[in-house]
Order: sequence, then structure tokens, then C-alpha cells
Amino acid sequence: MSNGTFVLYLLCAAAVLFLAHVVRAARWGILFPPKLIKRRFPLLLGLALGYVANAVVPWRLGELLRAWYASRKTSVRFAYVAATVVAERMSDLAVVAVLTGLLQLTGRAQGLPLVPVMAVVAFLAVLLFSLAVQRSERTRQRIWRLASIFNDRLRFKAVDFSWSLSELVVGGALLRARYLFSTVLMWALYLLSYYLFSQADATPFDRIFTSMLGTPLRPTMAELASGQVMHTAALAAFAGLPIVGVLAYGLLRQWPVVLNLMWKRRRLGLYNERTVSGGARKRFKADAEYDYFLASLFSGNNKAASRFGMQALDDGTVQKLYGGGSDAITALVEVQGQLLIRKFASGDAGAKLQQQQEWLVRHRVDDFPLVQVLGGHARPHAYYYDMPLVVPANDFFDFIHSNPTESSRVILGEVLERMSGLHQRNLLAQTPRETIAKYLRDKAIQNTAKILEFARSVLPEDDYQVNGQACSLKDWELLLDADWLSRQIQLEASTIVHGDLTIENIIVAPQVAQGWYIIDPNPDNVFNSPLIDWGKMLQSLHLGYEGMNRNYHCTLDGSSIRMAFTRSQAYTQLHQFVDGLLLERFGERGLREAYFHELVHYLRLVPYKIRQNRHKGLAFFACASVLLNEYRERWHD
Repeated sequence: MSNGTFVLYLLCAAAVLFLAHVVRAARWGILFPPKLIKRRFPLLLGLALGYVANAVVPWRLGELLRAWYASRKTSVRFAYVAATVVAERMSDLAVVAVLTGLLQLTGRAQGLPLVPVMAVVAFLAVLLFSLAVQRSERTRQRIWRLASIFNDRLRFKAVDFSWSLSELVVGGALLRARYLFSTVLMWALYLLSYYLFSQADATPFDRIFTSMLGTPLRPTMAELASGQVMHTAALAAFAGLPIVGVLAYGLLRQWPVVLNLMWKRRRLGLYNERTVSGGARKRFKADAEYDYFLASLFSGNNKAASRFGMQALDDGTVQKLYGGGSDAITALVEVQGQLLIRKFASGDAGAKLQQQQEWLVRHRVDDFPLVQVLGGHARPHAYYYDMPLVVPANDFFDFIHSNPTESSRVILGEVLERMSGLHQRNLLAQTPRETIAKYLRDKAIQNTAKILEFARSVLPEDDYQVNGQACSLKDWELLLDADWLSRQIQLEASTIVHGDLTIENIIVAPQVAQGWYIIDPNPDNVFNSPLIDWGKMLQSLHLGYEGMNRNYHCTLDGSSIRMAFTRSQAYTQLHQFVDGLLLERFGERGLREAYFHELVHYLRLVPYKIRQNRHKGLAFFACASVLLNEYRERWHD
């Protein structure tokens, strides 16, 4: 071959190789959210920097440099960019396995006997890892424990990388038509460039393919060491010209960044990342909310939060996460430019949430101010509904402790009056005793058994003290006695009840018609006595439930429980006000039964708190112990 023809073939091969790199960068960009990648050149430059690093650094560490540079230039977090690098390399493994396998079948594969097998093994390893992360709680928890050896920053990067990679692989990003077309085009260009160079250098195609497999500049370093000067020079020109061209152009266009990189003014990863990205991350406005989602997902500590992030955010972005109570979660979500309150639950709690939503819609027509529901949405084994964001609005607990007690008494009186009106409009004279027996069995006896099992696991003996007051687990056996329990209920009327009428479920909002509204009903009580709702209000005011739920202090020393009851003076006055209303409306018998229902509410509450946190469960066990003692001393028969 003449020198002129050699140069022509060489330049054509280098040009086609350059086009292949450009297509690779474009293909890489497909894995980024479209709005984040306005220019592909930073990806191409990152690719070139990675090739250079891989030529001199072992174990393909140049891919880290590539991910770091692309992350910095696109303002996408490093963990996600690194996941895209692994994902696109995974797709290349499939192509490499096929190509090397074909070469072996034709007898032209020199030095590649294990490459197809290794490529398939690596491909399957990434695929199985991604599937396990997506579908196995145990795998996620193991990753979380393993990542816990690092500081919090690195731990969250590790789990972020794992989750982002699994979303890319399992979510089908590598099977999109554009991505597959780009992959075919890219490899066609690579193979064409290798063929053109093999013609220019008079070297067998399979040898060029073998040399170029993986890192284009590494073969140049190897050939240089072998002493084949002419071949080395040609290979260097072929592999290096496209990359040198990209680096030179990048140096001219973005010299401050390149110089910063060359002089190592910043350590790897220590730069500010904007809160934009792809996958699950784009569904969370702030890093703190996304980190909480990841921590919940990988640690398994809050399944409601993790499932919310996966099932309830197809159309919105989380601005802030709140607790939802009863295995639910509530969040401030932006949907099409509008801020909404979204409540979500899964499993049995999801079914109850659907009942809650239906109750709110059904009874909003009654003369009882309820939160507006904008719509409910079913998901596999889950449910959520949306409510409008009302501003300004405060929960009643905050209002009580920042306003004169008389103002709170007026609002509470209105709430109880409207509640009583709802009860009266739907009152049934008598409930079958079988229904009441089921209520006592399901809500009192079964929960008492769970509480006693817990108590005996933490207390050394049956006798114990709460703040010095003598208590005994033997006293709890009354709550297992169906006959005794049945005697506590003589008022058999039933009605439509809210079921969770606590202080925290009253929202004060001056701009709504009544000045307040009610949220979060729990209508599934088996026996819907009007005193269920009064008992819920006693649950709030008697011991100061909302204050304890926000901040409790409980210690156990042997058989002695110390529990700080911090009921405010405002709560004390409102408690006396509610007692007076109960006596006025229902007499002494009604007052007694309202306190009995309060005790049953605590029996339902304590096992839930134990599941949340055993220490919190101990605190609410202490509360229930105090209530049981008070009830027995005041009304025991």
C-alpha cells in the first residue's frame, strides 16, 4: 500500500472512530433526564478523559474520572452519573460477548477464549444485582449495613448509586428504541473504524479488535513496550487522534475546568451538586427528603416512606415529608405547578386509607367541616389521596399553646357540637350485643394480650411502678375478662363516628368558612358508639397525648418506670371543659363509658407504638397503666 493510501485509510479510520465516540457520548446522554443535558460535549470530553486515564491507570479507574467530570459539568449528582456509566458499560458487555463469540466460531479469535464467558458473567452480575436491589428488602438492608462502615455522606452515595443503577437496568432504560439504535450505530462505526485501520496497517481485523477491546489507548502503551515502532505509531495515531482532538477542543472551550482538573485543586467528589437528577431523585425536591427515602428503602425502618417514593409520585415532586400515623405517610407534593397534601399507605393500612377517603367524601355534605379531598388513587396493594394545601393553617395543638385558652375553648366547643350533630342525625337506638362483644374481643382482649407479652419481656416481675405509683400486670387480667368488659358498656346506641377525633386532627384555618376543619377519620371501629369520639378527645387531653407523641422521656430501672407527663395548663382546662360537656349530655354513666373507651383507645395504640419503637412502646404502656389504675379506682365494680 502506498504512503498516500495508508494515510487516507488511517485518517478515515480515525475519523470514523471519532464519530463512534460521538455516538457513544450521545448514547450516554440518553440515560440522563432530557432537561438536564443541554449539550453533549461535556459527556464527550469526560469520555476522552476517561480513556486517557484508563491508558495509564489499572482497573478502569478512568471511569470514575469520566463520571466525576460529567457530574461536575452537568450538575447531576455523582452517584447517578456513575450508575449511568455502569449501565452503559453493561449494555456493551452483551455486544462484546456476541462479537467475540462470533469470532471464536469463525476461528479468528486470537487470545480471546474466555472473553465471551467473562462478558456474560459480568453482564449477569450487574443484572442480578439490579434485580435484587429492586425486589429484595434483604439485599437492600445488606447494602445499607455494608455501606454503614463509611460516613453518612459516602453511605448515601453508595445506596444512591445502587438504587439508581437498579432503576436504569430494571426500568428498561437500556431497552429504549433510541438507546438500542445508538448502540447498533456506535458498534457499527467502531467495527468499521477497526476494519479501515486493519487495511491501512495490514494487520488482521481480529487482532485490531482484540487490541482495541475495552480501552482504545491501552494497546498503544502495550505496543510501544514491544518495540514495534511503525505499528505503534500508526496505532497511536488511530486511537489517539480522536481523543487528542476532543481534549484540545475542550481545552480551548473549557480551559478553567480542565486546568482545575490537571492541577487537582479539588478532590474527587468534593463539589456542590445541584438537586437535579434522574430516576427516583427527580421526584424529591430536596436532598434531605431523597436521603430519607433512600434510608427508609435500604434500612427497612419506614416501609411507608419507601413505598410512597416508589408508588405515589408518578405525577409529582415531593417538597416535604411528614409522618402520617397508623402506618401512613403524608407529604407536601407539587403536581403540575400546584401544591397538594398527599397521604399514602400500603397493605392493610392502604385499604383503611381508602375507607378514610371514601368517608371524607361521603360526609362532607353533612354539617361537619371536613377536609376537601381532590381524588383518590389505587396502586397495587396501596392507596393515596390528595388534599388542597390551605394557607395559613395550624394544627389545633399549636393553636392551643399560642392563643388564649378561651379561644381554644370556643373552637373545641364548636367541634364537639358539630360532632354531636353528626351523631344525632345518624343515631341507631341499639347495637346487638354480639357486635359489642366483637368490639371488645378485637380491640381490647387481643391488644391486651399483645401488651402483656411485651410487658413481660421488659419487666422482671409482675409488680412494677410508674412514677412511684404501684401497678401490677395481674390488674391487666381484667382486660382479658369478656364478662367484665361487657359490663363496662351499657349505652348501646351506635351512629356514624369520625373515629379519631383527637386534637391533632383538628386544623385551624381562618380563611375557611367555619375557621377550622377535621382530617383523618378512622371509621372502622366495629362498634360505633358516639362515645368513641368523646373517648378520642379524652385520649388527647387526659394525659397530653400530642405533647408526649412529639417529645417523650421514659426510663426503666428494674421494675420502675419513670415517665414525664407534660400536660399543659391549657390542656388541663380543656379537659375539665370536655368532662363538663360529657356530664351534661350523657350523665355519670356516659362519662364513665367515655373514659372506658379512652382506655380501649390506648389498648389499640400501645401495640402500634411497640411496632414503631419498643422504647416508645414502653412509654405508652406506662400511660395505659396509669389510665387503668385511675379507671379501676374510680369505677371498678
